[in-house]
Amino acid sequence: MKSLGSKRIFHICIFMELLLLLLCTAIALFRENKVYTFSSADFVRDGGYLKSVPIELPRGVYRVALEYTCEGTMRHFCTVESPDDPEGLLCSGEHLSDTQGITDFDLWIKAGGATALVRILCGEGPLSVQGLSIRQTSRDMSRMICLLLAVFLLADGLYLYRLRGQKSGESRLIFRGLCAMIACSSMPLLVRSIYPGSDITYHLLRIGNIKDGLLDGQFPVRIDPSWLYGHGYASSVCYGDIFLYLPAVLRILGFTLQESYACFLFLLNAATCLISYYSFRRVFGDEKIGLLCSAAYTLSVYRLFKMYSWGALGEAQSIVFLPLIFCAVYLIFTGDPKDRAYGRLWIPLGFGFAGIIQCHILTVELCVLFLAAACLVLWKRLFRPGTLLVFVKGVLWTTALSAWFVIPFLDYYLNVDMVIHHVSARTIQEAGLYPANLLFAFFLRGSSRDFVASGMRDMEALGIGLPLTAAAMSLLFLWFFGYMKQKSGLISAAKLAVIFAVFSMLMSLSCFPWTRIQFLNGITEKLVSSIQYPNRFLMIGTLLLTFILGVCTVVVKDVFGQKARVGTMAVFCVLILVTAFFYQSSIVRDGGTLFLYDEKGLGTGYLSGAEYLRYGVGQSELSFHAPLPGEGIEILDYEKTGLEANLHLKNKGGDSYVEVPLQHYKGYTALSDAGEALKLEDGTHCDIRVLIPAGFEGEVTVRFHPFWYWRAGELISLLSLLGITGFFLYGKLNRPIGNCFRS
Repeated sequence: MKSLGSKRIFHICIFMELLLLLLCTAIALFRENKVYTFSSADFVRDGGYLKSVPIELPRGVYRVALEYTCEGTMRHFCTVESPDDPEGLLCSGEHLSDTQGITDFDLWIKAGGATALVRILCGEGPLSVQGLSIRQTSRDMSRMICLLLAVFLLADGLYLYRLRGQKSGESRLIFRGLCAMIACSSMPLLVRSIYPGSDITYHLLRIGNIKDGLLDGQFPVRIDPSWLYGHGYASSVCYGDIFLYLPAVLRILGFTLQESYACFLFLLNAATCLISYYSFRRVFGDEKIGLLCSAAYTLSVYRLFKMYSWGALGEAQSIVFLPLIFCAVYLIFTGDPKDRAYGRLWIPLGFGFAGIIQCHILTVELCVLFLAAACLVLWKRLFRPGTLLVFVKGVLWTTALSAWFVIPFLDYYLNVDMVIHHVSARTIQEAGLYPANLLFAFFLRGSSRDFVASGMRDMEALGIGLPLTAAAMSLLFLWFFGYMKQKSGLISAAKLAVIFAVFSMLMSLSCFPWTRIQFLNGITEKLVSSIQYPNRFLMIGTLLLTFILGVCTVVVKDVFGQKARVGTMAVFCVLILVTAFFYQSSIVRDGGTLFLYDEKGLGTGYLSGAEYLRYGVGQSELSFHAPLPGEGIEILDYEKTGLEANLHLKNKGGDSYVEVPLQHYKGYTALSDAGEALKLEDGTHCDIRVLIPAGFEGEVTVRFHPFWYWRAGELISLLSLLGITGFFLYGKLNRPIGNCFRS
């Protein structure tokens, strides 16, 4: 009876939640949003600023649109402030450009409303305002719907978990441990700002440009439309960003940029924790060891450094999938090919590799290198028919899942002359670590990675941390004193993992002969140069040492008994927590603060290494500009939206051209209003140059079109994902996906 009553209450709660969500949706759809307008007379000059008259704005999300004239680019800056309540109004503003004449950006008014004042910093040259509008949007309600949905899903999930009952004490311990681990790894997110990092600007611009690309009608986004002063940048073709669609969609729904970014980091923590627990639990067949290894991996210093200090989202995402690959490879080499579940190990293997391919191509290089080394060492096991078949299926499954990204990437890499093809002379040895980095116990936030200039002074957290160092030394101790003589797949894998972990750490050092290897031939020259930072090998080292930590607890139990194992796990747990909290406390204290609500506050010109820019283009030479007509060309009308430019032209002379402010990447077409395809070629700074025949008069439309074979790749990936989902949903595979790991 109690169970029936609980279910009835749960159903009533679900009904009330749906009603509340429908009410919020109705408000968002039918509410009349206000528009506040200003004329030039509403602005007064105050020193070096133009200021509007103040206006009271209620709580909500607004879009500010400014019409202006000025001289130059990046000389003037418009923002919105609240003189009475600075924290009640959130706005990052935007720089002004003489060739745009109009700009718009987001504004958030927090609970209770605020007095808003538009303020324009007047730089060099004249500036005048033609008009300004502040338009209320319904994104405050879409934001509210998202928050309510998240709260409802969390509450309902916890209630269902409790309603199921009959959970053992160990299961409750594991569940609480996983929740605690996600919370511990997210401690640096419990502040009002985000942390500056070497790569954070680039990744925040990726999120903002995916948002703009989706709003521009691209799906999937291929050319990021707002980058490079509206010229577009091929980052999305060359750098997998499927998981960044989540924060981009949150931006569309009304969240600030830093809220979207922080939410994504939290989800990365959760995904890393759960996937690593699942993988190591399957490797060891023990939930407690799986939890311990998940803690060591999720709270590892290197992972926390990449997420919070470096802001390297690509590597942070790829770290999520490495345990899945390790688990699949371990079970493939140690399992029995005759086992029914063995034949399904291609599924996690493919998911893992597809994940890192679509996050960070350089991590794929590292994984393939160490997997190839493992195959060479274990060649006898590799050439078992069942094992070979699993690897072949894994490769095909990876290819199918990744086709939507890999096909455009290879198309551009092979056919478009970009900066990335001309960096093979870049050496990496000087960026390597010192051996002391690998033995360092308690890392601080630090601010320096230049060991040549600064040595170890104020160094960043480039190392593996005390828990994993202790695990490596413990296993070497057990091995040296003969406690690992058992003949088992786990012990053999542990010995091989020690050797590979040592090599991965050696490869991160400045004393490793990278320069000599790099210039052996053309292939090694490109491969080594692409690594950029040898410390990336610590990803592999962290993964293998986490496995070694788990093996230590198994060997200690076999040799010294259960009590010794419990003590060993407790010591490792204390080391993991102390090291992680010490480092995260340093991040919170010394990491700096960055308040960024709208990506427009970043500008559009930053490209990090500019690897995907057309070769020969100087970034400093690009700016917002109008079309550049050739001899005899008269531009009667012009409009540009995203990656589409519409021009009304008249050619009064012979064959000529017009240059459109879009980078000339493969995929653009130019059509006349009569449907005639016009030829394109590289123009000034690799802008698109449209060749205009003599006597031409009419409309020309330049736009980006994905190729048919790109669409075919998208269809292959979609069908592959839907196919495997359908198999599991309809019971085509006799056992649940978790048993794919059993051997």
